[in-house]
Amino acid sequence: PESLPAAVIENGTLENARTVRGCLGDIQGKVLEAGLHTPAIIVAGEAAALDLSCKSGLPLGGVRVGITGTASFRERLGALLDSLGAKVECAGAMEVNSHADSPEMEAAYGRLSRYEVIVFTSANGVRLFFSGLLKSGRDFRALGRVKFAVVGPGTAGELLKYGFRADYMPQVYRTRELAELLAQVCQTEGGGAALTAREGASPRILIPRSRGGSPELTEILSRAGVAFDDIVLYDVTGGLPVQEAAGPQTGCDYITFASASGVEAYFEQMGGEAMERLAGIRTVCIGDVTAGALESHGRRVDVLAKEFTVRGMAEAILNDRSEGDERR
Repeated sequence: PESLPAAVIENGTLENARTVRGCLGDIQGKVLEAGLHTPAIIVAGEAAALDLSCKSGLPLGGVRVGITGTASFRERLGALLDSLGAKVECAGAMEVNSHADSPEMEAAYGRLSRYEVIVFTSANGVRLFFSGLLKSGRDFRALGRVKFAVVGPGTAGELLKYGFRADYMPQVYRTRELAELLAQVCQTEGGGAALTAREGASPRILIPRSRGGSPELTEILSRAGVAFDDIVLYDVTGGLPVQEAAGPQTGCDYITFASASGVEAYFEQMGGEAMERLAGIRTVCIGDVTAGALESHGRRVDVLAKEFTVRGMAEAILNDRSEGDERR
């Protein structure tokens, strides 16, 4: 009968899936009006009338977010945004290249007993540092007297996987606050929080991190007179393009950048098409340094996540979406 429920699903199971519902008598006209294209399937029967989507009432329902970054970061941010109802896709797959076997890192592994604190500014840094430590022929006993400082809970959680708790973590999860905390700790005289010098030497800090990491960290430590070794442990390269948008309905609403190195990798991969691909998409950056990297390419930042965590980035998108709804 013409009254039998029917539905046509375009790009089923994909993030840009669209569904048109009706009955056998009117489904053809509705599909033509909506402009659905192949690949698509037609479903006829009582079940076709049911919308089993679980995202329709969520705060980011209908919002599409392109995520750039490493596989680990994309997985964590994507899972959180998905739980809020957003459709997520890879807008830039960044490759992490380890330099744990470089002469500088080999030398650092060889003098671990000299360091008071090892500073990690990312989960990638934690993983690559410990991998390099084992490959260097050493094990965790080389870290018996070392304290650890991390930029936020995500990095602290990664460190805990290796059996170490973070000794220092700023209340605000940003590089500037981490640097100020370390400077304060190093300058403290007496008390359990002080980094006492060994055999009269100045406290030494090891910072194994990404190439192009925030200069705020070392600038603040230098002004405080703190001795440190800032060594490139890894760099970030590569990138995959944002999916070509077939129209406003399938384009991204947001694109995220989680590091300055990620911004540089994206623009290097996209070349002259980068600005065109970002047209009409709201850009989301973690922190001022990442924002500065994007702006150096002539693209303004629309949404700034002040907290260096995936939750901070998700909250920034939520807030921006809410403000946009109020404006509309």
